[in-house]
Amino acid sequence: MDHASQIEPLYVFAVFMLGSREAAFVAVADVLGEHPGASGAWLPALVARLVNGEKAARVNRFSELTDILRTNSTIPVGLSHPLVQGDVRRLSTLLWELQRTCLITTLRGITAERRAVFTLLHVLGMSIEHTAAACSTTPSAVRVTDIRGRKDLANYLGPRCEHMDENNPCHCVDRLGNALEGGLVHWPNHHDHDGTPFSPQVHHDVGNLYASLPRVRLPIVM
Repeated sequence: MDHASQIEPLYVFAVFMLGSREAAFVAVADVLGEHPGASGAWLPALVARLVNGEKAARVNRFSELTDILRTNSTIPVGLSHPLVQGDVRRLSTLLWELQRTCLITTLRGITAERRAVFTLLHVLGMSIEHTAAACSTTPSAVRVTDIRGRKDLANYLGPRCEHMDENNPCHCVDRLGNALEGGLVHWPNHHDHDGTPFSPQVHHDVGNLYASLPRVRLPIVM
């Protein structure tokens, strides 16, 4: 296994935990520096760092999203928008970025422990046993934490998000302008998106929804 393939899952985990590529990069670099050459210790150390280091007084990300996106008005974004530049592929890139950013922000509305287990299981696709080892807990505890985390996410997204039910009121195409104006989404300076046409799919299970998100790519090899 090459160095980058070992580091990228750490980076992906940190991005979903922290909601920031810059903070994720720093967190991963710190863990690698503390455990040079000991690749087996990297993920457990990163999990412990990000779960234990979260402040008790968390920002209510659910409320934050509602304030930005779920207003009574929408701001249209068409091909003439400065970030779109008449290119429908750029519009798709912004919509994919909105979907993933919105769902990562939603994920940060649940506790750090539940977020860590959910990310390891459903984003990285790890087994329950490997997740338990990374979190220094038992498989049965992982199952309980996962159930509670998925319930938290489903309770919020279930009646709101088009990716859970196409009849829900919040649609990415309608909310992109709000997200851009509210600073939730910016033009991505990474290469996660390839211009694939945006086509919202319905995933009634939140685990499947998060597993379907565009891949987060490691920016450089550390």
